[in-house]
Amino acid sequence: MAISPSNLGQIEATSDAGALFLKKFAGEVLTAFEEKNTMMDKHQVRTITNGKSAQFPIVGKAATTKYHAPGDDILETSGYTQKIKHSERLIHVDRLLTSTVFVDSLEEMINHYDVRSIYSREIGNSLANKLDNNLIRTLAAAARSPRLASDFEPGGFVVSDASEAASASDSQVEIIETANCSSQADAFISALFDVAINFDSKDVPEDNRMCMVTPTMYYLLVNVADSNNSGVHMSRDFNDANGSVARGTVLECAGFKIFKSQHLAEQSTDIKAVDAGIAIGTDTNDPFGSAGIGYNGNLDTTVALCFTPQAIGTVKLKDLSVESEYIMQRQGTVMLAKYSMGHGILRPACAAEIRSAAPQG
Repeated sequence: MAISPSNLGQIEATSDAGALFLKKFAGEVLTAFEEKNTMMDKHQVRTITNGKSAQFPIVGKAATTKYHAPGDDILETSGYTQKIKHSERLIHVDRLLTSTVFVDSLEEMINHYDVRSIYSREIGNSLANKLDNNLIRTLAAAARSPRLASDFEPGGFVVSDASEAASASDSQVEIIETANCSSQADAFISALFDVAINFDSKDVPEDNRMCMVTPTMYYLLVNVADSNNSGVHMSRDFNDANGSVARGTVLECAGFKIFKSQHLAEQSTDIKAVDAGIAIGTDTNDPFGSAGIGYNGNLDTTVALCFTPQAIGTVKLKDLSVESEYIMQRQGTVMLAKYSMGHGILRPACAAEIRSAAPQG
């Protein structure tokens, strides 16, 4: 007698046998990606449907004003009209970035617990981690970018430890007077106000100023007493106006919204290393401008990155998507997540780095 099995993955018993499974798989990947990623919603993103790069226009300031004299023709008389400078930043699309796992059918049947949901989360996490790392390094490169002679845009800003004073030939570097600070948290807050002053001097918008810190520095800000021993830095108010020791949170300092990222604490890649396979032809994203290719910068002494959304940009050709397919000749299922994006510097003036010393190497 013929048996009609119930396919748990079919929609109304007529569709592909894995249709429902794929939707669950896709949802798990997308959820994991969104939960793990911290930078995607904090910078400029442009989506393209074809092509290999995108242009981000940069418009300068109007600097000329003139009192009108009776009878003057504003268009003909010298001094009334002005040229507003324009520029652009070109960001290329990187090659397709994938995260893949193969599940053997027999081993999956023998196993006593479900692995697909676990693998789904893990491949989503791996892509989110890579995206965050690339964006963090691009942001650090923006902070370290000097003002170019041919560019009307100011450069980035670096606040560093006094140990860099002897070798600090770059006018970007501002030294923290650590001798006047009783703790690392004091030094950090002093540095953050230096960044705020620098941003103000360059007319960087006060809206959406953010500061990414390592978890170590984040919890120092919550818990360490200040130099006057008058309580913790960010939680002096009992009404939780700017943080909570109980919840281990801090909200804002010097006009910057504070958030933590373990991805920042994990940065230690050699600036000369090459991100293999990233380039499409000769068009590559290399924000550090080194001999390397890709997002390779040494951030081993970076404590914080301060920025606004205008600092860096992403061009997105293919958003995060997933595929799942049973391979008969291999008797198993391939689960794959992928995206194609590229990242680059837009406005270095909107980025700053706080670090404890010069990067090693």
